[in-house]
Amino acid sequence: MRKPVGDHKLQEAIACRYECASCKRTFRHYPSGITPKDQSPRTVVLAALMMYALGLSCSAASHLLGALGAEVCKMSVWRDAQEAGEALRKRRPAGRVRVLGADETVL
Repeated sequence: MRKPVGDHKLQEAIACRYECASCKRTFRHYPSGITPKDQSPRTVVLAALMMYALGLSCSAASHLLGALGAEVCKMSVWRDAQEAGEALRKRRPAGRVRVLGADETVL
């Protein structure tokens, strides 16, 4: 089946639909780089995360990507940022980390 894709180069992708013989549950297999939750390629998700990390709001990142031809809603930007943050929290080393801070003010 052909599915619309929010990509600046592709308009649609072919997704294969399968059915489990034992439980009759259906699922789709998407091509590499396209996720089933939003059909956005990984590069668009990473661009949205970079914009968010640089200080743009979810809405601003969504509008900027839309102007570039990659339609992504602001909730997708927010959701992807939350998932990336959770993945980073899981990779964080356990225990306390020593931090040194300095503030030099010259009058």
